[in-house]
Amino acid sequence: MTTKRSATSSASSAAPISIALGRRVKQCRHAADKSQETLAFEAQVDRTYISAIERGVANPSIETLASICHVLGVT
Repeated sequence: MTTKRSATSSASSAAPISIALGRRVKQCRHAADKSQETLAFEAQVDRTYISAIERGVANPSIETLASICHVLGVT
């Protein structure tokens, strides 16, 4: 017996804290006038990972989050 996966978006199944974190990262990135590509390069992560964080589907480690915050000048 096979089960079908629902056609919901991955962001809808994300934890509310992940969505809030992603929105805040995106807000800070825009305030710093940086592209996802620039932020990713400076934080030494992949651009697609920044995108996933901002969409709330990735759960970054404390080290990665600290690196992103450092690049964005957030304390």
